[in-house]
Parts: sequence; structure tokens; C-alpha cells
Amino acid sequence: MAQFINMFRPGSRAAKAIALVCTVLLVSFLGYRLMNPSQALNTQTLNSSKINQTFLGGYLESWQDVLPRDIPESYNLIWFAFATVDGNGEIQFSHKQDKDKLIEDIAAFKASGKPVILSIGGSEGVKVAPAKGEIADKYYNGLRAIVDEYGFSGIDWDIEGEIIPFDDKSMDSIAGGMTDISYRLKDHYTANNQPFLITMAPYGAPQVIDTYQQAARDMLPILSMVNFQYYNDLEPPTYESVRDTLDSWKRLVPGLQNEQWSIGFMQKDNQQGYVTEYTKMREIWTDLQETRPGILGIWTWSIGTAEAPNGFPFQSELAPVVFGANNSSNALQ
Repeated sequence: MAQFINMFRPGSRAAKAIALVCTVLLVSFLGYRLMNPSQALNTQTLNSSKINQTFLGGYLESWQDVLPRDIPESYNLIWFAFATVDGNGEIQFSHKQDKDKLIEDIAAFKASGKPVILSIGGSEGVKVAPAKGEIADKYYNGLRAIVDEYGFSGIDWDIEGEIIPFDDKSMDSIAGGMTDISYRLKDHYTANNQPFLITMAPYGAPQVIDTYQQAARDMLPILSMVNFQYYNDLEPPTYESVRDTLDSWKRLVPGLQNEQWSIGFMQKDNQQGYVTEYTKMREIWTDLQETRPGILGIWTWSIGTAEAPNGFPFQSELAPVVFGANNSSNALQ
């Protein structure tokens, strides 16, 4: 026994051999961790642009006093509308909600896996369109300041109206600006270990479609979702038109997946006078789940104006078909 113990005394060959093996194992382990950052840091979560769970969502307007805490739990994704852009290209942001409560609610939603995303624009909300260079710097700095102060989980491009002209050069410039700003924001927050989502909300006008499709092609690797507006169009949505829109986008934006698509409806206040009833929304959602599986979610405009005063009928009608009979939403990752 004494001879066996002496074999492992300090300085013995056996002790040195064991020390060498331990050192090699430790170096190998550390090297593996460095070469495989996903093992040391959950980069799939930090770098991912994807939304990984089905959602029921909507746009919450800044000119209403409704807070995220006032919204039923079935809503597991909210866009906050809107940050706007003045005639100098500066980002502006104001809201009727109590600021401290809004910040608290955004943090609480984020902690429970429910993103609150800052939407930019809206109808006539952009006076200077995004473009590379000085304007992109103003957008980037302004949006970053708001996101940092309020804790938003990402941005949503909702640039609408005459600011997007029927002009290929102008459309390319706007798409390029949106892409440049999106990548800069994504890179900044990823470098700071913060997931950051990028979404866009196009609608049926031809120049809008062309501009957003170019932007989607350019930023596809970081594009979380296209949240298409199936309202304020020349005709109400049908099974066929909703399918055709997605199929067309997938042809013209190679690589776009069903998992990067969501559908939005308006039950009231449609500018064209059309109304999509909740029964039709349910039917279209169910049809897409069967014919275009993987669609991310369904959302409404608007939570504060149309939904809150009426007892949130959108979630009452849609949550059972989106989440199943238990009507429980999953947290988004």
C-alpha cells in the first residue's frame, strides 16, 4: 500500500502524468468552448432573428391611454405605434400613456417572453424617408435612444403613403436605408447580448410592395417577420388573396419562409369601407394552417381604438383557434 501511495507523491512520474492529462483536458475544454460559442453563450437566442412561437398580436396606439397591462394575456406580441420622423429626418416619439408605467409594462412583457416592438411611421408619419448616409444616422441614433430608454424588443417598419413614390430610384433608396438602419441596430444589440427583432408591415399599394420586397431581399437574414396588412385595400381579403399574397412574396423574395409571415386584419375603421368579420378571420387563419403551415401569427389594428372599448373581441374570437381549446398563449422566444 505504501509503495502504491508513493507512486503518486508530488514530483513522481505518475503525479506528473496525471497533471499533464488534466492540463490537456482543461485546455481542450476551454478551446472547445471558445470555438463553439453556442456552448458558452446561448447565441441562438441572442443572434436569432426568428420568433419561435405562434402569436396573437396587435398594434397599440400611442395616442390612447391603454397600457400593455390593460390588454388580455392572450396577446403575446404587441407593436407600439408609432415613432414618427419630422421634416429634418429626426425621430420623434410621444405617447398618451404614463411613461413610467409604460416602461414598467414593456419590461414585464419582455421578462415573460412577450415582445413589445416599436413601430415607425404609420399613415403620414414619415416626412423624410430613410436613406443611407446622414438620414440613416439620424434614424439609427434616434431609434436606438428610444429603444434603450423604453426597452423595446425591436423595430417595425410601417412607412406608408406618398413618401414612397412610383420611382425606382427612390424606392431603391428607401429600401437601402431601411436595410442599413436595421443591420446597424441588429448588430449593436447583438454585440450587447440583447436579442433584437426586425419586422415590416407592407400593404397592397404597388410601390409599397416593390419597396418592401426589395428591403426584405436585402435584410432577409435578420428579418423576423413580414406582418402583412390585409386591410385598407381595394377589396376585402379572401382565402385566395391571402394565399396568393404569401406565394407571390415567396417567389419574389427567395428564401422567405412561412415562419416569417403573419396576417393582420382590421374589423373596424377600414378606410375603404370594407370589414373583415371575426368569423372570416378565423376561417382564413384555419385555411392557412392547413395550406401554408408554419404561419407565425395573426394580429389586429387597433388595440386601443377598436378593441379595448369593446371588450377585446379580437382575442376572444381568435385566441381559441390560434392557441387551441385551452386558450393559453405561449411565450415567444
